[in-house]
Amino acid sequence: MNRIFWLGIVMIALLEACNFGGESPETYYPPQTRIVRIDLTPDTVATKDTVLIHCVIEDSTDTQFKYSWGLGKDTLAVNGTVNGPYIKYIAPALSGQPKGTVIIISGGINIDNGSVDSLEVGGVINIPVLVK
Repeated sequence: MNRIFWLGIVMIALLEACNFGGESPETYYPPQTRIVRIDLTPDTVATKDTVLIHCVIEDSTDTQFKYSWGLGKDTLAVNGTVNGPYIKYIAPALSGQPKGTVIIISGGINIDNGSVDSLEVGGVINIPVLVK
């Protein structure tokens, strides 16, 4: 009987050491989606004009995803929201630049579905702006 008792204690200690049935603090949660592409309409925008930006993700039908656009204050809501897959951007005036040149304006996008185990996925947006 004494051996069975000690065998049970050893088994419990081993299971606890392996954290059997639990989560380790270093548990990795993979991103819930990935960015497939970022579309610009038109693909080059003139200064002070508006471009429609569409971020296409793998889970495009899941409405829980929130989009955080990093393009500054020159963004406009599409379909009543600035946290969706579409946004409009007003190209800056770019005064002092030679007419006819194309300047790349860069911004970012971060996407998260809000779940506890989700990792945010991000991307870079490059908008070609034609100086008028």
